[in-house]
Amino acid sequence: MEHRIGTHLVFLAALIVSVSVSGQTIRLVSPLSNGVGRIEVFYNGTWGTVCDDGFGADEAKVACKQLGRYKSGLTPRAIETFGFGGGKIWLDGVSCSGTESSLASCSHNTWGDNDCSHGEDVGIICDPSDITMKLTPNYNKGLLQVYHSGRWGTVCDDEFGQIEASVVCRALGYQGGKVIDNNSSITMWLDDVQCTMRNTDLKDCKHRPWGSDDCSDSEAVGVQCFSFPEDSTAARLVSTTSTPGEGVLELYHGGQWGRVCYTGFGVEEATVVCRMLGHSTSGALASLHLNTGSSSRHVILDKVKCLGTELSLNECLHYPWGSVTCSSSVARIQCLSANLHIRLNSTTLGRGRVEVLHNNVWGTVCRRSSFSSQEAQVVCKMANLPWTTASVTTSYGPGEGIIWLSNVDCTGTETSLDQCSHSGWGTAPSCSHSSDVGVVCRGAALVIHLEPPGSVLNVLLGQVIGVVCVVDYSNSTVTSFRWTHNGHPYSGQTFSKTVTSKSDSGSLTCSVGNVHASTRINVWYPTVVHLEPRNDTLDVDIGEDLSVRCVVDDGNPSVHTVRWSHNGQTVTGHGSTFLKRNITKSDQGELACTADNGHMMTPGRAVATVNVRYPPEIHLSPRQDVISVMAGDAVEVECVVDDANPAVTSYTWCHNDYISHGQTFMKHVSPDDAGNLSCSATNEQGTSTVQARIRVLQVSSFIGSDDTISQNKLIAIVTGSVGIVTIIILIIIVIHLRRRLHAAKSEHEPKRSEQTSRTDEIPSRCCNYETVERPSGGPENTYCEIGLSQTTDGNPAHVYGNTGFEDEENIRKKKRNCFGHKLRQHPA
Repeated sequence: MEHRIGTHLVFLAALIVSVSVSGQTIRLVSPLSNGVGRIEVFYNGTWGTVCDDGFGADEAKVACKQLGRYKSGLTPRAIETFGFGGGKIWLDGVSCSGTESSLASCSHNTWGDNDCSHGEDVGIICDPSDITMKLTPNYNKGLLQVYHSGRWGTVCDDEFGQIEASVVCRALGYQGGKVIDNNSSITMWLDDVQCTMRNTDLKDCKHRPWGSDDCSDSEAVGVQCFSFPEDSTAARLVSTTSTPGEGVLELYHGGQWGRVCYTGFGVEEATVVCRMLGHSTSGALASLHLNTGSSSRHVILDKVKCLGTELSLNECLHYPWGSVTCSSSVARIQCLSANLHIRLNSTTLGRGRVEVLHNNVWGTVCRRSSFSSQEAQVVCKMANLPWTTASVTTSYGPGEGIIWLSNVDCTGTETSLDQCSHSGWGTAPSCSHSSDVGVVCRGAALVIHLEPPGSVLNVLLGQVIGVVCVVDYSNSTVTSFRWTHNGHPYSGQTFSKTVTSKSDSGSLTCSVGNVHASTRINVWYPTVVHLEPRNDTLDVDIGEDLSVRCVVDDGNPSVHTVRWSHNGQTVTGHGSTFLKRNITKSDQGELACTADNGHMMTPGRAVATVNVRYPPEIHLSPRQDVISVMAGDAVEVECVVDDANPAVTSYTWCHNDYISHGQTFMKHVSPDDAGNLSCSATNEQGTSTVQARIRVLQVSSFIGSDDTISQNKLIAIVTGSVGIVTIIILIIIVIHLRRRLHAAKSEHEPKRSEQTSRTDEIPSRCCNYETVERPSGGPENTYCEIGLSQTTDGNPAHVYGNTGFEDEENIRKKKRNCFGHKLRQHPA
């Protein structure tokens, strides 16, 4: 199930975000910068962990705020029994309200007072919504589930190995992981997953389409996560020869030396080993060595996978210390170096033909008359061989290849032949291999070495370094040990010091009598960077190009990764220079450079604000191309700024060639004020202008105006007035007609017949109209047929009324009239 893509191994340097608050420092130990990891605090010169007792959401919120990772609306989560810490457990019983600025401000037990183990070290998740992978039932061990399309599903174990498991575990805040057996019947989302350690989420790895698999429930994969406490793991190469930089790899961990399984050990892993030992990483090689016989040692590390950029094997992926599967195949390393190295070529330790390594090529040294015991002493010191006397010989025969040095002349105090005078590299006139020099280092009455061994001891700021001067052999009791660190004397068999300054880098030597053992302390410290140009605010005009350099002022080791983020989004492919062409308004915001030199140190960070400048964007209020106003009324127009950077500094109005200032234009208008009106708003980036037309309206011109709104108002007014007058006239006419009708009825009342009197029963309504043609063919008259209840003969009867307008003469001549004295029966 384990899968590895090509020879590309993956870099896993734990990234620690740390912030100092009120003298206390907090950090998040995590391989990714995703706000998930183990909380550690710095107190009394030492980093330590926090116990999970009572640690909940409020405490996690305070921790995230202290780390600068809290945003409003988030609900940070505490991870109980996150574990895998080391050193002191500084805090226990932490209780916060959520408003504090640091964990140290919350109530807690006395520093260092706890009843916890490192299995109870607490972790946090600052933004739970970012988590798309989880392990159940435990946070760090169980069935792997991934989130897709709104629900959780499982992953098939096909092709799923250590690298894929570590992608999951790194996202959860751990350093590495391995596959464990599991099963599940829930939806299976992923199959044939293949990752590199550059991936940070399974969805970014190669895999089948979501939901496509050929797996059974029993093939659902499980994962177990782990991390390793920080320590300065020493390394050494054990060899039966005196060849520097070659030998079987051994690591010092947990108080013992142990070897490393060869399985998977390649160029990348060998490169990291050579870097740990202070050798050149160029040309590093790994080979298999059988761990058998009397020289065999315990194997303590397995499944090591590196990218090659790590500073220590502990930063690489590997199984937990002591959890090994190999038996006898261990790693042997060969480190080449551009620095001068030396060996005594013979079958006897402490003597042989002198050969030096220069430009990765071994060569010999010509004896000549200048090479004597003083030069031999320098050779013995270079080869780190115990000696009381050093002698010169040519009895080890001629060598091969190039003769590197000739006419070597030393005082005996040098530590390298290259420090002595000589004729120059590769210039050996009149020398042949028959003159190749040999040296014998003999008579050592005392042999010592330093523990941990190595030519370089890498330590972090704040760490305590402890080095022991070990006596391997002495013909008398050793009672005095003298130490020299950067010229300052110390005593005692153990040198112990808290590294508090970069200046603690330098040489460290233990002296017993005239025997010395030395190493070099190399203090690692975070990078310090700044942006160039050095401005907190980077002003750039819209449309221009922005170029910013990330300058590393200091840092050890050197920076190997520079990252940029712009408005919270990671920007790739820029290196140490950020270049953004054709700046737009959306580019306004934060620009940050992060320089990382690895080994779990806080990356150096420099931040600036990109300030995009542009001319004003404006409009007039009211938003009308033509502003109509009655003569004598006031016109008021505001110049509204929609956007501008920097702010508008002045407003200028132009009205019919008259200039005024201010954001609002106001004036009582006369007919002469009709014309153009414009506003110009100005800032440092330029001037923007917007205009409208003023139309002055009068009553005489209002009617003929083509302004629809004003014309409608006028029509409404006129129509309303005419309507009122018309109603009044109609009322007067009705009253007048009623009076005339009443007078006519009163005049004819005595002459009414009995039959006519029956018309009192006729309803006051007209029913059916008919047109009667005059006999003469003249104009027609219209009559209203009024239904009667009954005639004298018992048949229905009708009366007709003339609705036409006729003169009084015609009316008298009519025989059929609704309001006359005679009635006629309507024909059947």
